[in-house]
Amino acid sequence: MSVPRRARFVLILAGLVLFAAAPSAQFPKLRVPKPPSIPGVKPPGHGPSGPCEGVTEDDVNRLDKGVTAERETRERMTRDAEAKQASLKAAQDRRNSSTAQDVMKTMMCTSDAQDKDTRQKEADRLHDLADQASEKGDEAQSRAYSRRANAISEAVAIDADRKCGGHGAADLYDCIHTELAGDARAAELDGMRRQAADAGRRGDHATENRILDQVDEIEGPTKAMVQMKCMVGGRGQLAAGAAPSEAERLEGEQAADQLRNATDAGRQAGYEAAGLEQRKYAVVRDCVAARLADPKGTPIDPQAGGAVDQHASNLRQGLGVP
Repeated sequence: MSVPRRARFVLILAGLVLFAAAPSAQFPKLRVPKPPSIPGVKPPGHGPSGPCEGVTEDDVNRLDKGVTAERETRERMTRDAEAKQASLKAAQDRRNSSTAQDVMKTMMCTSDAQDKDTRQKEADRLHDLADQASEKGDEAQSRAYSRRANAISEAVAIDADRKCGGHGAADLYDCIHTELAGDARAAELDGMRRQAADAGRRGDHATENRILDQVDEIEGPTKAMVQMKCMVGGRGQLAAGAAPSEAERLEGEQAADQLRNATDAGRQAGYEAAGLEQRKYAVVRDCVAARLADPKGTPIDPQAGGAVDQHASNLRQGLGVP
């Protein structure tokens, strides 16, 4: 039986509608494969992330042993170094006390010797004459008197120091003049001083001062450097005996190094006692410190978290977490 053309169109349209209503009839079911796993990288939503990622209960237990060794090593090294420094300081204090007493005795001795030296009276007289000349406006005469007075006072002080051990002014004077004796112009300067003395005896104080000013200008810079060199070398220093010995100086340096290295040595003792590689030890250390400081904000494996809670007191003390 033939179907009219209009009826055939209706049937075709109905079939299309039914086909569209059944998606499974159009497309086969497809299975989406899982993404391949990457070694060492956990997929999202599996285990904690952040500083404690990968930290296990065993790691925490090992860290507990490590921080104990770390703290004990650090404290022992610090205690030994501080004891050594205290011993060295006590020895230095004893030397300083003894030296201070010796310096006072030397100063009293030299002062007494200067008072007994009759040349000091002449120096005092010349100083008075210098003041009088200055008051009269004769500055050349005043300077000449002052130079002579100062030269006498220096000689008196040097001789007094020699009578009292010779470790002060006399020692510095000897060092300076030994160094200056080798100067190329030493003979020339001595000749200029003799000329100045002759002018002074003639009463020509202007010439005397002019020549001596030239001597000071030539010799002054060299003399100042030589004096500094002598003093740096310990010459003329009454308290030179207060310096520590070379052995004590080395002991002090070793104690200071031990204090500086105590933290690093303790850290090494820690990861060795924990049986962890140094980098792993640092990771676990940072994780546990963060967990103790902020338990809610630092996710961690439950078993590892239980180990942190179990050893919390020792871990806080070892890691310095309040």
